[in-house]
Amino acid sequence: MIIYNISFTIAPSFLEEWQHWSKEFLIPTIMDSKYFDSYKKLKVLTQEANQYPIYCLQFSTDSIYRYTQYDTELSESIKKQVSDKYKDQVLFFDSILKEID
Repeated sequence: MIIYNISFTIAPSFLEEWQHWSKEFLIPTIMDSKYFDSYKKLKVLTQEANQYPIYCLQFSTDSIYRYTQYDTELSESIKKQVSDKYKDQVLFFDSILKEID
């Protein structure tokens, strides 16, 4: 199993808007691409007292090939949309994980 993880650090004043936007636009856009079979939305519980909240979206697929197609065809557009919409109020990074035994 290949997991595409996007971690978001969100300024508290943008949290409610980001949650709505991720539910109504971001997740559907990525899932509608058909490169992923399922997703999870997670909140990171271990953080410093003065740190902004961190959320992760994890999209799962059965092959690295499907992820590579997503990365080639859609990833940069999605990243640009997040950056353009939230500027420095929502910071993010992505990573690729592989489920192991």
